[in-house]
Amino acid sequence: MRTAQATPTAEPPTLSSVGDQSVESSKESATPGTDVLTVPVTAQAVALLRRRARVASRRWALSEDVEDALCVVVTELVTNVLLHSGSARVTLRLAVGHRGVTVVVEDSGRWRSRLGVRRAVADAGAPCGRGLPLVRAHTRALRVLRSPHGTRVHARIPTS
Repeated sequence: MRTAQATPTAEPPTLSSVGDQSVESSKESATPGTDVLTVPVTAQAVALLRRRARVASRRWALSEDVEDALCVVVTELVTNVLLHSGSARVTLRLAVGHRGVTVVVEDSGRWRSRLGVRRAVADAGAPCGRGLPLVRAHTRALRVLRSPHGTRVHARIPTS
C-alpha cells in the first residue's frame, strides 16, 4: 500500500517517448491539480497517456484503487480514439478536486467503425465494444459529446 507521502517513481513522458512526433504540454499542466498533454494518435499514445495518468496520480497521492481506475479509464478512452476517430491528435486533461478525478479525452475526428482486424490471433473471435461499459464501471459520471469538430469524453472517478 502506498502512503500519502509517496513520490512518483516514473518520470513524465518526454518527446523521446513518441519519437520525432511533437508533444504539446499545456500551461494548464503547471496548475496544481491539473495535467494536460496532447500527442499524435499512434499505438504508442495509449501507453504514453496511461503513464502520464499514473505519474499524475502519484503526484496527487491518490490511492492505488483510484490510480488503477484512472489508468483503465485513460487506456480505454484513448484506445477508442485510436480505433474509431480518425483524428491526428488526442488530448488528455486530468484534474483532481474534492469530487474526484476528472478525465477529459478529446479528439478532432469523427466516429467510424473499426477498420482493422484484431492483431492477436487468440482475440480474433472476442467481442468488441466493451470499452465504454468498462469506463462506466470505474466512474461516477460519464458524458460523450460528439460534434462536427470531434469527440470529447468527460469521466469522473470518485476518490472516496
